[in-house]
Parts: sequence; structure tokens; C-alpha cells
Amino acid sequence: MRKKSIAHLVCCAFSLLRKIGSYAIILHDRPEVMESGVTARRANKVPPQVSDMMKALGDPQRVAILRLVHRAELPAGEIAGHFKTTRQAVSQNLKVLTNAGLIELRLEGTRRLYRIRPEAFQSIRSFLEAFWDDRLTTLKGEIESKRRPRHG
Repeated sequence: MRKKSIAHLVCCAFSLLRKIGSYAIILHDRPEVMESGVTARRANKVPPQVSDMMKALGDPQRVAILRLVHRAELPAGEIAGHFKTTRQAVSQNLKVLTNAGLIELRLEGTRRLYRIRPEAFQSIRSFLEAFWDDRLTTLKGEIESKRRPRHG
């Protein structure tokens, strides 16, 4: 039963994070919505950069690029070699990741080397942990409310 509860929690957490991430992104892009009451106050707590990072992470190829440059600093050509898309498409994804602050570019002569920025993920982690803690507290409450006292 415990494994099922934890699996359920993880599924609920990811579902919630997807919804909240999308909602924060939508609000960030629509200032007219941001001006309304509670919604605006909650959305303002999300730094705009986190919103940009989440958008960048929404593409599977960009996530794959992050996995590549997580292991080692790589030149753009080598990164492009791992994909069946055009070099232009990979270059565009590298630009999106760089602009979001998830990777950094280092020029070495004519080579463009990319590497991950681990510190950038701290912002995302902090943002997500706030929701994770809430879900764990909710789960704990649910489990404790369903426990039956043992009469010996």
C-alpha cells in the first residue's frame, strides 16, 4: 500500500507541477491577467527567469541537449551530430537554452562550446520544492487520517 501511495504522490506532484508551470508561464506572458488580485500576487512570486527555464525545458530535444552537456562541455557541431534534425534547428535550441540561462556558451577561437549551468537549476528546484512540500504534507495528513487506532 505504501508503494502505491508514493507512486500516486509522485504522479500527482508531476501533474500539479505541469499545471502550475503552465499556469505561471501563461501568466508571465499576459500582463493584463497579472493585474488581477490573488492571481497576480501568486504569479509574482515566480521569478521570470524560472518561467523562461520551464518553457525551455518543454521541448524534448532541448532536454536531450541538456543531458549531453551535463556530462561534458561540447562544441555545437558535436551536439548537432547526436540529432537527426538540421544543425540550424539544434543551433536554435542551443540559443533558447542559453537565453533561458540553463547553459552557457564559451568561445574558444572559432569553436562554440556549451556547458550546463548547474546554479541555474537551483532556481527551478526552489520553485518546485515549495509545491513538493505542500503535497507531502497533504499526503501525510491523508495517511494519518486513514490510520485506524489499534486496540490491543
